[in-house]
Amino acid sequence: MDLSNAEPRILRPGVISLEEIKRALGKKVLSSSGFNMRFPGGCKVHYAPNAPLLLVPSDELVARIAEYRRMQAKVAVISSSIVAVPPCYTHRFIPPAPSEWARQLYSTLAELDRIQPERIIIELPPNGPDWEGVRDRLFRASNISSPSKNNRAI
Repeated sequence: MDLSNAEPRILRPGVISLEEIKRALGKKVLSSSGFNMRFPGGCKVHYAPNAPLLLVPSDELVARIAEYRRMQAKVAVISSSIVAVPPCYTHRFIPPAPSEWARQLYSTLAELDRIQPERIIIELPPNGPDWEGVRDRLFRASNISSPSKNNRAI
């Protein structure tokens, strides 16, 4: 949050939604769009692991895992869905709650990066204000400047 002006501004989305901040402050709050101030975590790429990330919608997760298995790629998977992951892959389950993803995302990425997979497949959380902060961090970590409008694999 930038509180240095009369109108507070969200610098980057987080676990607390814009609407919750507006209610708590009792005033208009500006979003981060179009704001060019430097601040921690505000770079286009942030906390990016060495392994490339593949952000995949839930309905495509099983197919993408199978695709990489056919290629015999060394892959790690992060998901909230219970999916059958080949034993040769490292799988980390994060409960399907924004607060859990916010708490576990960076440590899980760092852990998986240490095993040096060729790629990390991540089940993309749903759209919506509760998930905005998590999705923002995923897109930054994957070096994607903006989410796909149709929410397809990226």
